[in-house]
Amino acid sequence: MNPSKIRGVALDAVGVLLRPAESIAATYLAIARRFGSKLEPEVVGKRFRQAFGKQEMLDAQAGWRVDEPRERRRWLEIVRETLDDVADPQACFYALFDHFAKPNAWLIDPDIAMLVQRLNERGIPVVVASNFDARLHAVLADHPVRAQLRGVIVSSEIGWRKPAEMFFRKTAEAMNAPIVEVLFVGDDRHNDYDGARAAGMQACLLNPKQAGPEVAASGAEVFDRWFGPM
Repeated sequence: MNPSKIRGVALDAVGVLLRPAESIAATYLAIARRFGSKLEPEVVGKRFRQAFGKQEMLDAQAGWRVDEPRERRRWLEIVRETLDDVADPQACFYALFDHFAKPNAWLIDPDIAMLVQRLNERGIPVVVASNFDARLHAVLADHPVRAQLRGVIVSSEIGWRKPAEMFFRKTAEAMNAPIVEVLFVGDDRHNDYDGARAAGMQACLLNPKQAGPEVAASGAEVFDRWFGPM
């Protein structure tokens, strides 16, 4: 890592800037109940993790190439496999898909919002770069933090998901910066940290439960260690 050579910062969305307003399992269960599901919460959580993992493997087999239709298929299959007892699977999918497009389905981490503000004050451009789809634009559009971002880079729009090297290369291109002079801040070691480092980008793993030279417990620590005390 070379903090003196950082000319831009890319933040992951879910797990860094954003988190669901309530747990994924709780949201799935609440909407599934409207369509007749009688599944127990622990079953929904377990099935979601399994279905999500299966779709990750399929994307890996496809070389991490994605687009908007693929993202819809991904989430349709996750909903179908997680909630297999609903009366109308298609309607249930659309209810969930639309729910997570709403800003009030998500919370902005105030610590990371402060990091964005401090980076702006330092003159360092910030983007959000995420494995998401076009809904991310609507989620962020009206939040004050959006005005402080140079851009929002979405995997389904650039054609590549993390940890593909091309995801990070296209992120650096969008920032008009050499890839070695961009710092990626993410919460997933494989997709975010390892993916960014393999592509030649600097990286920080945001995780309060781990320790190490590559790990930061908060946005304040990211700024302090890479850019100087707040």
